[in-house]
Amino acid sequence: MGSCASKKATAPADPPKSPVVPGARPPSKATASDGPAAIHVTPVRQSTSLPPVAPMSMEVLAAQTRVYIGDVAPDFTAQSTIGPLRLYDYIDGKWCILISHPQDFSPVSSSELRRLAQIQGEFDSRQCRIISISCDRLEDHQQWKSDIERLGDLKVKFPIVSDPDRSIAVQYGSEFQRVDIGDGTLTDIACQVLDSVETDDRLMPLTVGSVFFINPMRIVKAMIVYPATTGRNFTEIIRVLGHDRTKGFRDEG
Repeated sequence: MGSCASKKATAPADPPKSPVVPGARPPSKATASDGPAAIHVTPVRQSTSLPPVAPMSMEVLAAQTRVYIGDVAPDFTAQSTIGPLRLYDYIDGKWCILISHPQDFSPVSSSELRRLAQIQGEFDSRQCRIISISCDRLEDHQQWKSDIERLGDLKVKFPIVSDPDRSIAVQYGSEFQRVDIGDGTLTDIACQVLDSVETDDRLMPLTVGSVFFINPMRIVKAMIVYPATTGRNFTEIIRVLGHDRTKGFRDEG
């Protein structure tokens, strides 16, 4: 009778190391004193162990869709500082810049709103509508707008749209980054409009500083994304708008 040779068990090979991405934040460990864990984002090429994210925040981020240059801008209807607003009706055959800001009353957003109100004539002369949007409540928008007008001695004529449930923001998601959802599983989330790091007191993601250039045919012709803590360059925004219009994109379907 032959004997069965025993097989020597071997340890599984170590997984390949992820490439080092310059400037990437090293993984951090959450402790009980840290409070609710925030979402930590790493580049798609890097895999690292990160603290778990809030379920509500993760659900909202994962629901985002992709919007690319050349896509039809998603339509929406929402409350704003000028009353109920539907995007397609408001565009009404003109260009439009849809600007998202992180949070009412913040220093960066406040200075941007004031500056945008000051130079609205630049957009009016180019037949371009302005829509500002964030996840704050309408009553906060109204108070913030009133403060800006009083302190800046000006009028904010363009609408500020309220999107507290992020239903509009998730339609405009595009840039995907990879996060660890807490059990070692990596998933891609869209970060074009919703910030995957900065959250409000409910751990819901804030909007980042995105700008969407929408032509009269409702086509997205350009996009610019700024971190929540970085103010926008409106001279560059006007330059991009002027370039799109002079290149004939206005009549392009």
